[in-house]
Amino acid sequence: MSSTTAISRVERRHGLLRPLQAQCQVIAQRLGPASGINDGFPRSHTMRVLIQHPAPVIRLLMGLLTLVRTK
Repeated sequence: MSSTTAISRVERRHGLLRPLQAQCQVIAQRLGPASGINDGFPRSHTMRVLIQHPAPVIRLLMGLLTLVRTK
């Protein structure tokens, strides 16, 4: 791949990203700030537990893997 091809790809990428970023800013302004912790990411209670408390989840998965491997 030549340097002109790499530059044109980078320029095209930036050209595509700029309108997307502008659109994201417009949407964020229209939606306004999040009203509380429950409105943020993730919305699922299960995913919140998985993300906020990864150690017990990892221990559980490791225990399950150990059970599967020993059988």
